[in-house]
Amino acid sequence: MMEPDKRNKRMTYKYLNLLKEGWLGVLFAASIGMLGYGVKTITKSPISDPLLVAIVIGIIVGTSTPRGSKLTAGFVLAPAIYIPIQDLLQPLRRFLLD
Repeated sequence: MMEPDKRNKRMTYKYLNLLKEGWLGVLFAASIGMLGYGVKTITKSPISDPLLVAIVIGIIVGTSTPRGSKLTAGFVLAPAIYIPIQDLLQPLRRFLLD
């Protein structure tokens, strides 16, 4: 069985290689999230939640992107980056706004 240190290093290199290949997709995913917030701000609609708008836009863009493109690697990696960040910042946002 592999030692834990070696396994962690392999996982780290795997994510770093994915980030190197798919940085454009990660950046594009962040811009989709900002676009969702912009739609919410512009429309001022109580129905248009930024997360919901970003998910719908992300589904549309993700299904229309070819599988071998540079964006695909970033789309795979983006949830691993942004979901933990969102989990840390969401309680802070709720605390500051309520």
